[in-house]
Amino acid sequence: MHEPGTLTWIRGASGSGKSTLLRVISGLQKPSSGTVDLFGNDLWNSSAQSRDKFRAKSMGIVFQDSGVVPCLTIDENLSFAQGLSGDDVTSDDNLSLLAQLGMSEYRGALPHELSGGQRQRAAIATALSKMPQLILADEPTSALDEENAYSVLRYLHSYVKENRAIALVVSHDDRLAQFADRVLEIGG
Repeated sequence: MHEPGTLTWIRGASGSGKSTLLRVISGLQKPSSGTVDLFGNDLWNSSAQSRDKFRAKSMGIVFQDSGVVPCLTIDENLSFAQGLSGDDVTSDDNLSLLAQLGMSEYRGALPHELSGGQRQRAAIATALSKMPQLILADEPTSALDEENAYSVLRYLHSYVKENRAIALVVSHDDRLAQFADRVLEIGG
């Protein structure tokens, strides 16, 4: 359904099931029927531990509520995500990623010390720090001003192209139109 190197914008009215779709695709919520086949793996025909390992290694997930660990600094959040995925990413890689998202000066900050938009960018950095094949993002620009929203979307788009990743982005943000390779409308 989705080719590597594509960013798909999923839109629809509130309550139409967009966030539920991402939870099902991520293996966090069981579908009521059918299968979830990702990269040749049927997620729900495997153990919970296998789903967790697959999610940690292959997916970068950005939740609406940021999803960073509150007691860890931003840099520690990135390292923690990389440790779960088993990736060997350097501190320089983290600094470069944070710089791309305008967050390098906050790498030693705890999440509660950041604004909502900064926490959202930290969550995006955490999701991308482990170089995932699949990015699932739920309203990734909702707390961002215009400049930071464009910066995040440009970076996400270039990440997808350069790494031949797949991004599924749920959003009401019309700015996604210029970055999306395809648009899926849910409900209606």
